[in-house]
Amino acid sequence: MAEYKAKRNTQPLRLDYGTVTVQGSNCTPAGVQSAVRAQLANRGWELLSILSVRQSG
Repeated sequence: MAEYKAKRNTQPLRLDYGTVTVQGSNCTPAGVQSAVRAQLANRGWELLSILSVRQSG
């Protein structure tokens, strides 16, 4: 699970904080960045930063 900050370039600018589940064993911010970026892009958001990563369960 990764906590993130994201933005959407609309008028007005929208910011989002949330969590997403990431598959795989590389539980570091750098390790999950591309997966989170892809998930957010599919929903129209741009990743700003990964705040934390932790294993769920």
